[in-house]
Amino acid sequence: MVEWLKMKRDEKAVSPVIGVILMVAITVILAAVIASFVFGIGSKAPKTAPTVQIGLSDASQSLKNPTGSYVDLFMISHNGGDSIKCSEIKILIYNETNDSLIDTLIYNTTVKTFQSTTTPYSTNGNGFNGTGYPWFNTTPINDGRLDPGDIVTVTMTLNPSKPITSGTTLLVKMIDTASNQPIFSGTVQVW
Repeated sequence: MVEWLKMKRDEKAVSPVIGVILMVAITVILAAVIASFVFGIGSKAPKTAPTVQIGLSDASQSLKNPTGSYVDLFMISHNGGDSIKCSEIKILIYNETNDSLIDTLIYNTTVKTFQSTTTPYSTNGNGFNGTGYPWFNTTPINDGRLDPGDIVTVTMTLNPSKPITSGTTLLVKMIDTASNQPIFSGTVQVW
């Protein structure tokens, strides 16, 4: 009879221990859920850059025999993927040989082109800051979006202080400014 009472007593002890463990677990879970709402932990997911397929190619105009004050340098083609708001892109142009940044282009909503952020070479014209011609410019993108199928030609002002000569290999990077992540990086040799 004593063994039967002992076994019965041990079984009663299991139920309160499980109950305490379940109460502690539920309290911890509730505290975590409430903390995530209060501190916004779950709502601040990082922005992701758009996914695009970009192609670079040399422009058909020769750097050796330019006509006018600009020369077509290279072309950027959007071959597929997401549409991108031009105002959320910056284009960086590097000389691949010495890895030096030549210029950064951002979208000018007034003239609807990407233009240099550096000081223009003259004080007459309609450059990015309104005081002169930009070092680099692109063909217009009137709707403000770079969509699949769009081709943009990057042109260069013929000025000796920004020398890109025939045969130069350029590294072109596109950065999504909304997420601060790269969209594209590639090289093109210009002639």
